[in-house]
Amino acid sequence: MLRGYLIALVCAVAVAFAHAANASSADFHAGIKAYAAGDIDTALDRWNDAAQEGHAGAAYLLANLYADGLAGSVQHHLAFRYYEQAAQAGHTEAQIALANYYRTGNEAAGIEVDLHKAHAWLAKAAYNRNAHAQYILGDMHTKGEGVEQNPHRGLRWFLLAAEKKYPLALARLGLIYSAGEIVTPDVPKGFMYMSLAAEEARGRERATIVAQYDRMLAQVTPLDRQLGLEMASKWRAERQALRR
Repeated sequence: MLRGYLIALVCAVAVAFAHAANASSADFHAGIKAYAAGDIDTALDRWNDAAQEGHAGAAYLLANLYADGLAGSVQHHLAFRYYEQAAQAGHTEAQIALANYYRTGNEAAGIEVDLHKAHAWLAKAAYNRNAHAQYILGDMHTKGEGVEQNPHRGLRWFLLAAEKKYPLALARLGLIYSAGEIVTPDVPKGFMYMSLAAEEARGRERATIVAQYDRMLAQVTPLDRQLGLEMASKWRAERQALRR
């Protein structure tokens, strides 16, 4: 399962770096071909060469291999090193991964909890429009984790992530508006966000979000449901128009 997940990740990173044309890029793409063919040793060699030449995508993929134990065994000290290299080069997903090491700490990597550093790395990714980072920052501000508790600032981060159709942010807004947390209760708006979340959810979070949607569907009135669905349709149409 991890290998299948990483293949999807490799493809996404390959697309992001498709137009680079230098020695590190050649090693990077050779590593992708080797990994797709199941030759992990060659992939490691090629990505290591590319990373040494400063290729952020290669460093990020190496970090994932070591973090998930796909390079023989889980080696968090190496994963952290490569995440840090990619993060310093501006790779937003690496910045999030690095932040998570600081957010939870990792004894194997020799990393102690440092919420200030976690927040700083997440902020770098969030200001580069990464929805995942924006969502985590929203959660940290809402809870007061490493920062002064400020639910309204957290809400703004959730809204920014939701504009990018990030499912976890959409679902969180659904709960916030339905329950009246932070904002005045608005059940139709809450159902709008939750229905959008269920529609956009993929992969690991889909089961959880669909379960939240089903619970909300069982609780709302037919009128609130209809209003919410109409609002969701309008929300989608407005954002589609902006992309034209």
